[in-house]
Amino acid sequence: MQSTQEQNNIFHENYVPLVMVVDDDFSSNLTLKTILVQEGFRAVTAFDSASCFEAMAQQAPDLILLDVEFPEESGFDICRKIHEDPLTNEIPILFISANDDLSSKVKGFEVGGVDYITKPWQKEEILARVRTHLRLRQALLNRIELQSMRLNSLKAAQDAILAKAVDSPEAKFSVLFRPLQEVGGDFYDVIPIGEKVYDYVVADISGHDVGIALVTSALKMLFRQNCSILSTPRDAVFDINRAITSVLQPGQFVALTIVRINRKAGKAWVVNAGGPPPILYSAEDRSCRPIEVTGDLVGLFPDVSFQLKEFKVSPGDRIFIFSDGLLDLFNNESFRWQAKMELAAGLFEKIADTPAGSLQEALTKQIDRLPVPEDDMVVLCLEV
Repeated sequence: MQSTQEQNNIFHENYVPLVMVVDDDFSSNLTLKTILVQEGFRAVTAFDSASCFEAMAQQAPDLILLDVEFPEESGFDICRKIHEDPLTNEIPILFISANDDLSSKVKGFEVGGVDYITKPWQKEEILARVRTHLRLRQALLNRIELQSMRLNSLKAAQDAILAKAVDSPEAKFSVLFRPLQEVGGDFYDVIPIGEKVYDYVVADISGHDVGIALVTSALKMLFRQNCSILSTPRDAVFDINRAITSVLQPGQFVALTIVRINRKAGKAWVVNAGGPPPILYSAEDRSCRPIEVTGDLVGLFPDVSFQLKEFKVSPGDRIFIFSDGLLDLFNNESFRWQAKMELAAGLFEKIADTPAGSLQEALTKQIDRLPVPEDDMVVLCLEV
């Protein structure tokens, strides 16, 4: 049977729509098929539920003309079964019946029919309604295909602005990025701002619609403009907060974390604006602990407060920066925020000694053992 994706292409140039006629009356069945074929359509017939689904297993039709009265199973039951199958649930079904009472018509629409034609029908009426519903079907599929193309374009654009570890080996980072939909609300970046000095950014934008792509592009630009050796990460977040409000919708906000690493000086700075605190793995005592630093969400208010924390780092240390989608993996009524952070730290401890080149794979194996996340998720690991 055709998949939904294959059906999305059915009305391309030179395609001839296929109409299925399902009627246990041989004369009516043959007449309808003849009318359709003479008008240039392809047509296939079935006489009951079994032959209907057998024919659909070979090729799903683009439209079905379905009788209501059958000896064993009604047309309403057949329609219901067709719409229970995700491969066929979008096929328009036009009921044909001698019953013109209101209750039958209402039931036909309730089970998913798109039209109800009463007997005796006229050739012109049949063809007019078939063409109308095929045009509606074509418009729907074209819209789905267009939306899919737009989402793929947005996804490609978002992928293009995300930093790749292979392009910046000196930045020593690995990332696991899993958007919930085609275009995710989570974002990360790795920005060189000086000799062996980098800013590592993770942001979580509220919402999941396609407008997120505009916000991620704006954030990319703002981070690149404001993350500089001339300013602290805290100053950068202040400036971003002032600028991003013109892009966000009312009530929308951004949670973000910036970690700056100066490998020459052996120092790190963290500013956290409403995101989970990053977790530091100490190579010396082989343990993980959160870097507690507070700050307001970005984009909600003009007057905000952000704390900047500075600390020493040593070769072999690692810092894990992540969105709250990771904490959703530990959802449980008994798990409070602190308990989830402890579980995240325990997860990172299991993989902290993994070679940098295998870190993403090791993290993926750990996460795949947990429940499927209900939010976008990004985990950025940097090695000192």
